[in-house]
Amino acid sequence: MSAPNWTKELYSDDMPQRALELMTEGESFLGVAVELGVHTSTLYEWIDEGSPQFKGSALSDSIKKGKEASERYWADMGRKGALGKIKGFNVVAWIFSMKNRHNWQDKKELDIRQTHTLIDQTDEQLEGKARKLLGMTAMNDITLKPSDYKELDKITNN
Repeated sequence: MSAPNWTKELYSDDMPQRALELMTEGESFLGVAVELGVHTSTLYEWIDEGSPQFKGSALSDSIKKGKEASERYWADMGRKGALGKIKGFNVVAWIFSMKNRHNWQDKKELDIRQTHTLIDQTDEQLEGKARKLLGMTAMNDITLKPSDYKELDKITNN
């Protein structure tokens, strides 16, 4: 007699819908597992695309939709809190939650303005850059034309 497959026995057909409902109300993956009465590792096993014996595709689809619905729930809460519609709203706790639950990040700005160009430099400065670029000690064999300056500018500012 073989041992019973407890994880399969725990699964019920209403779980995909229940999981989606819970996550639409902002519940986390852990919270869904607790509400469904299973361990998170069991829930992960069920939603694994390679586990059709647990009807994983229906549950997997519900969890994917639920993650987006949960993020929307919390984003809506943040919007309402920012507009003063939630008394005692704690914006710091909300931001912390969004960063941890939904992988939100602070916006990172990159300043890509060019601080100088070759056109603004003296011939001696240009000659030094060309030497450095070409690994030369003397410029006797090279004559730069004005069109070369733009190309050098691209190379040296990268």
